[in-house]
Amino acid sequence: MAILDEIKSAAGIINKIGNMELYQKILDIQAQAMDLMEKNVGLQKENYELKKDLEIFKKLTHERDAYWIIEDGKKDGPFCTRCWDAEKKLVRLHKTGNPVYSKCPNCTANPIRLNPELDESRASDTTDYDPLG
Repeated sequence: MAILDEIKSAAGIINKIGNMELYQKILDIQAQAMDLMEKNVGLQKENYELKKDLEIFKKLTHERDAYWIIEDGKKDGPFCTRCWDAEKKLVRLHKTGNPVYSKCPNCTANPIRLNPELDESRASDTTDYDPLG
């Protein structure tokens, strides 16, 4: 904010001198400086968010129709592919009543078949089941 303080100081001096045209120019410069500072803050925030998303993206792996984060040799997830791809939100999938499927609590996309091997073991089961549980 040092630049705004300097502009304010110069405006005060010019106002005392009585040069209203120059005083108005200084006020215009001050307004422009404030706009630039606001834009700078916005760009810094956007840069931070993009860097954060990039760090997450570097750790993401796609497996069984879901995203997983691999960090320090540990696998975390599953996360919704639709929420990450469309909104850059890392939303953990929730289990349904059927152990084969998971669903996203945020976008409520179609159930995701994370455990197909369980589905095959149920093939001999004569009862009907709803993937949504």
